[in-house]
Amino acid sequence: MKPETLPTEDTWYSLQCRNAALRNLLPCFGSLVVRTIHASGEWNRVAVCSGFFLEHLGIHFWMTAGHVLDEILNTMKDPNTRIREMLLRDGLPIVHEDAASIPFKLEPSQVFSIDLDGPAGVDGTGLDFGMVPIEKETLALLQANPGVGFVNAEDSLDSLQADAWGLYLMGVPGERAQRASETNLQYQIHCLAVKVLGECPNGLARCQRAIYGELVGDQHIDAQPESIRGMSGGPVFAIEPRGGGNWRCRLVGILSAWHAPSRTVRITPIADVLVSVEHAVITAMRKRYTQPDAGRSDC
Repeated sequence: MKPETLPTEDTWYSLQCRNAALRNLLPCFGSLVVRTIHASGEWNRVAVCSGFFLEHLGIHFWMTAGHVLDEILNTMKDPNTRIREMLLRDGLPIVHEDAASIPFKLEPSQVFSIDLDGPAGVDGTGLDFGMVPIEKETLALLQANPGVGFVNAEDSLDSLQADAWGLYLMGVPGERAQRASETNLQYQIHCLAVKVLGECPNGLARCQRAIYGELVGDQHIDAQPESIRGMSGGPVFAIEPRGGGNWRCRLVGILSAWHAPSRTVRITPIADVLVSVEHAVITAMRKRYTQPDAGRSDC
């Protein structure tokens, strides 16, 4: 991500800085619009999920929160509900005029998710993320779309640094998503400043490796959403000073949970996510190359 110049170090949460971060982060933001219909045809629903695009070990993923991915998978299993379509970046505001929404296929056997509230999360580690490998056809369409980018693992932070100017959370609050028609949504992407907290605040589950923060308001920034429900799965970035007044955005984690009364959030560290990604990739490769017919040719 190309470094830009910030106004001043003590105004990292200012409108100018927020907008600069938004311009940098928007290409990797991957909103997913899911359209469902009841089996009887009596109703249809449209929802938008927050997520982002990540490249690691030469593989491209759509990333979100584990509980968000679990909701989609549960909908797919529901005999009374049918998913009509899933589209990446459908109706995404502030994109290139030639950009198009991309059909998204989700094969349950190919996805990986960990949800704090599920069996894999009861150890208290605080992991809550989901990842979906993007198939070649979808990837080609994404890469051909103007303004689409992928966060590389090199643009992530293993840990928060003391001189970081603050965090930004990007996502789509459900309250800011409205139906434009029976099947279309109009929604706003929000880029909210987050102040890192030294300990787990009241109202959120205490987890060993989670990052905690408080949403920061400022009189120069548009009114924040009353609720950030719907922003789960969105990327959280740190603004890292690079010297000479320059900075760059570094991926820190994924929004996992929030506590409305205190406006505090829990973030799954990207370092832990990358370890799980690497484990999943290695496991898949082992399975592929240890099959009885692996390497066999009938030609």
